[in-house]
Amino acid sequence: MDYVARELINVGFSDKEAAVYLAALQLGLSSIQDIAKKSGVNRATTYLLVDVLIKKGLMGVFVKDGRKFFAAESPERLISLLRLQRQELEAKEKELTAAL
Repeated sequence: MDYVARELINVGFSDKEAAVYLAALQLGLSSIQDIAKKSGVNRATTYLLVDVLIKKGLMGVFVKDGRKFFAAESPERLISLLRLQRQELEAKEKELTAAL
């Protein structure tokens, strides 16, 4: 497992989510079949994981000539989401500290 995949796992990705996200990032706009092949994750699981990543705001779906294609959002989007999570945790910490 490479460094980037390990870091994605450290911030909450499953190993397969990391593989699918990185494959999609490398491929650009591509089909589920291509993402599955590149990531080494079976196609049915890739569909599920892409849906999870879309809900997290880390992938997008595009329709071209009646076919669905998928693309990973930029790493900057991931960093932005992590910053937002950190801010939310800091706010919760302050609330908890004030309550105690």
